[in-house]
Amino acid sequence: MVPDHSWIKLTSYSPVPPLAVLGGHDCDGAPIYVGRAFHEGDNLPAKVVPSKHNAYVCWEGRQITKTYFEVLTGNHYHWIPCEDGSVPPNAILAGSTVAGEPLYIGRGYWEESLTVGKIHPSHNCLYIPFGGKEQRLDCYEVLIYDIDHWDHTWIHWTTHSPLPPFAVVGGHDCDGAPIYVGRAFHEGDNLPAKVVPNKHNAYVCWGGREITKTHFEILTGNHYRWIPCAAGSVPPNAVLAGNTVTGEPLYIGRGHWQGSLTVGKIHPSHHCLYIPFGGDEQRLDCYEVLTYDMPHHGGGHHHYGATAATIAVCPPGPGFGGHNAWVPSSLSVPPPGAVVAGHDTDGSTIYVGRAFHDGENLPAKVIPSKSSVYISWGGRDIFKNNFEVLTGYGYHWVPGHHSGEIPATAVSTGTTRNGLLVYVGRGHHHNSLTPGKVHPYEYCVYIPYAGKEVKLSNYEILVKTG
Repeated sequence: MVPDHSWIKLTSYSPVPPLAVLGGHDCDGAPIYVGRAFHEGDNLPAKVVPSKHNAYVCWEGRQITKTYFEVLTGNHYHWIPCEDGSVPPNAILAGSTVAGEPLYIGRGYWEESLTVGKIHPSHNCLYIPFGGKEQRLDCYEVLIYDIDHWDHTWIHWTTHSPLPPFAVVGGHDCDGAPIYVGRAFHEGDNLPAKVVPNKHNAYVCWGGREITKTHFEILTGNHYRWIPCAAGSVPPNAVLAGNTVTGEPLYIGRGHWQGSLTVGKIHPSHHCLYIPFGGDEQRLDCYEVLTYDMPHHGGGHHHYGATAATIAVCPPGPGFGGHNAWVPSSLSVPPPGAVVAGHDTDGSTIYVGRAFHDGENLPAKVIPSKSSVYISWGGRDIFKNNFEVLTGYGYHWVPGHHSGEIPATAVSTGTTRNGLLVYVGRGHHHNSLTPGKVHPYEYCVYIPYAGKEVKLSNYEILVKTG
């Protein structure tokens, strides 16, 4: 299946790829395609003219020839009129300046041509490369992606703007503030970023440091899930944020650190995830990677053409029971495919969840009808605002073993502070069927109930068979 759109690397004499997006025509009638190319650290929209075996960008008043460039391919694009540097929310972002300002794809008429160029919002115009120079147009058309086919995209965001619809939650800061998935340019690298709206900033890690960014993008859309991985590996449907300046792909991951669940960059050749935290770049060898599930209806999604050499199948790891999909959720609405754990004493449905507390990632009971989520810890049940819900199929419950042994495919929520895996169990108590935590060789499940942590010797463990 051809992805709805992607950037394809070309050289001067490469054939035009299938579904290349037509941008306009040169003054001699030759077709112009939509492209982009790097120059002096800027990732610039380009006009690609196959009949001339080159692409062209404009920079610092000049038209510059590029022999290495990318061409945009796909369907569901439209051109709409704009002016004075404005662009709609679904405008196609080609790249950014070296300072981080976004550059969008536009086109305009000039000397009997319809030429592709860069919309520079802070300059209030479109610039096009033509006749050896950079020409300025105040009225132009901007390339957009049809929102009816828009499953996910990157939205440019400023620090004091409201969050865009369907912004993807990445985790939470150590104070509980939500973190969203973002990306930003730094020193020529396009890096995954943690976006923390209540701090009015995004943060990337680079060169051992945490770096604040005021110009960045936020990932939006649906059909995402996080799955456990390790040692720099990513699955084939991992979401690509960008590349290093040398071309190595960087993927979106997250990991637990000092009470936070923080977004960062998976650097395959370094065999780890790096996260920005506390002014430094922190390394994590075990993490979760953000993946995208292709909708079966054939809707579009971004794909950046990572090579097979950079992609590995993630090992399930002990206790993870395969690739379990934990989805950040709201208190009142469970995500699609949420796994049912049981019911409360009044019959309310309880779903399987997990939440972070005091350095431990613990099973949680999620009751959307009551807008409540609880874990058990230290003899108490504790309410949680930030949590995830388990989704997917192929799960079932098996009786807990009298020896305390854990089935090989048991579902784990994570680890305790001392590194022991914690598993999902459930048990009957006061006419409820409540999920809780199972520790290996403790012969019981602990459930959160009525303000307390209740120990049950008769219990079931959640396992995954598919």
